[in-house]
Amino acid sequence: MFKDFYDAITDIFQRNSGHSEILLCIANLDNFSAVNARFGEAFGDIALQTIAAELRRTAEQHNGTVYTGGDQFYLAFSGADASFDTLQLFEALFQQPFTVEGRKLHISAAIGACYTNLDTNTPDKILRNALQACIEAKKQGGDQSVIYDDESEQLHKQKLKLIQQVSEAIDKGHMTLYLQPKVTTQSRKLVGFEALLRWHHPDRGVIPPGDFLPQVAGSYADRELGCFVVEQAIAILQQQLANYPELSLSINVSPKQLCDLSFLHRVQELAKAHPELMQSLSLEILETESFENMQVIREFLHAYHACGVRLSLDDFGTGFASIGQLTILPLDEVKIDRMFVRNIHNNDIHKKVVQIAVMLAQELNLETVAEGVESADEIATLEELGVSVLQGYYYAKPFPLDQAESWIQKFNAG
Repeated sequence: MFKDFYDAITDIFQRNSGHSEILLCIANLDNFSAVNARFGEAFGDIALQTIAAELRRTAEQHNGTVYTGGDQFYLAFSGADASFDTLQLFEALFQQPFTVEGRKLHISAAIGACYTNLDTNTPDKILRNALQACIEAKKQGGDQSVIYDDESEQLHKQKLKLIQQVSEAIDKGHMTLYLQPKVTTQSRKLVGFEALLRWHHPDRGVIPPGDFLPQVAGSYADRELGCFVVEQAIAILQQQLANYPELSLSINVSPKQLCDLSFLHRVQELAKAHPELMQSLSLEILETESFENMQVIREFLHAYHACGVRLSLDDFGTGFASIGQLTILPLDEVKIDRMFVRNIHNNDIHKKVVQIAVMLAQELNLETVAEGVESADEIATLEELGVSVLQGYYYAKPFPLDQAESWIQKFNAG
């Protein structure tokens, strides 16, 4: 079907003498797998046919061409119909429910659009640019349109270069993990560390993960990083923390990595090889990423639990997880985001938010960790509210692995 659409684009080139504009749109349905999971694949097929028919009906009114490929739709318009108004028509379609066998379904889409002049582009380039815009719309959470432009092409090239550099950095040993301690609120006892990724760039020095992880999310380098981090975590438990079996180690995992079969298989392999270490390993799931398919996430979490690892929801209160989702996910811990911790002793609203979070966690038998702790006043308030564990600069900034032994001994000595 995609070949048919490509041929149609080529035909538009041939029918226009190099003086016409073209609008190419690619619409990818958001989380359509949830429709199949809830109503069955037969119903899902009918839903796709319904959406396709509605798109064709609208496109034909503007001399457009429509082709379908599963849950992705390709639309092309030329001449006067290649306009922003036409794009808005299709955006509006996905804002209204589709009626499928008497059911009203709200199905959104990530739409990538490319406006261009036929005189300066090839079918290959137009398709590539529209697809790039669609991918960007998907990355931004879907239910929106992204229009390709020359600036986005430059950003795409920079992104591809960064992905390659990250992959090479893993191979060259330039990626490493730093440790930040976790301390119990009441006894002030060291209970473990969070392992935080750092890139030792030969020219730019130490680069924190926030400067490169968002740009490589979902790429092959992201998958390589996931496996690298969990492998290094096991090595840390075997080496730097070998004399402290009571201490745990947590690593950050995005929902994309979490639902990557290659990452799950690597964790399962490590669990088989080192079963005695799994109870000391914790996966912190970044809540700032959208949980697109809760049933899939839940199944993966159960698979990780079966390996013996603990599961923690990071940045709680800032992302997409709802209270209802907390009740169905097999979690062991929630981490309260630093935005609620900072100066909490002077902020009644944040104090109330944390109090509610702690009460909820206690009802669900979940441990609570407050991150970003920087002052004694914050600690006193968090202790009063019943938070279990503290983490932040008050105890230590993240430090290299070779400082672990000396830091532990110094902390334990008081």
